[in-house]
Amino acid sequence: MMKKIICLLLAIVTVFVFVSCGETCTVHVDDNGDGKCDVCKSDYVSPADVIFNMVAESNPTSIKTVTDAAFDGVSYIGVYETVIYEDGSFVYSFSQERPVHINEDIEESYVTEKGEVTYENGVYTLNGVAVSGAPDVAYLNIKSAITKANVPNFTVDSTGRELTANINAAACKAIFGINVNAETVSLTVKTNGVRLHQIILSYEDANGVVVTAQTAYAYTPVSA
Repeated sequence: MMKKIICLLLAIVTVFVFVSCGETCTVHVDDNGDGKCDVCKSDYVSPADVIFNMVAESNPTSIKTVTDAAFDGVSYIGVYETVIYEDGSFVYSFSQERPVHINEDIEESYVTEKGEVTYENGVYTLNGVAVSGAPDVAYLNIKSAITKANVPNFTVDSTGRELTANINAAACKAIFGINVNAETVSLTVKTNGVRLHQIILSYEDANGVVVTAQTAYAYTPVSA
């Protein structure tokens, strides 16, 4: 009997030693956000924070967004592409399909609107004509608004590389600059473990329009 009591005491002491050393903490938790595991007190950054940091710190040289708005059995495609040069200048081009308006004398069922914005030496040009102030450039800076404040509820996959969330219309406006008439907007942020790789937005609005926007990022330096 005495041996059993001694063994039990030794087991209890061993558990306390392991906890104090952090060796039994197989799943770290940092609910208070102080950068320390709440259990073993070791330095710890959650997978979600790693992804949010990658998004904030990414400096891509190429940003390409492809949108698809589908309704009445027809998809309208948009392509928005930005190339950022080493000197800070950039070229942004867009091509967006849209339905023909009822008052337009056009035989085709859709038209494609195109344009190009450039920035160089502090001067913006729109389709070759200098303009005052910065023109609206869709999808260029969406990553800067992907923060915990705008994306409070999220899930990170088992690899720690992909974050998914359902956001509301206000967050969608803050991140993408668009007004959506939808109760739920799906957001996916993908990394390659080192850098931001892709951002995907998808939703169906109250009119039955299904929208998907996929933005891809590349980082190869580009000389002007």
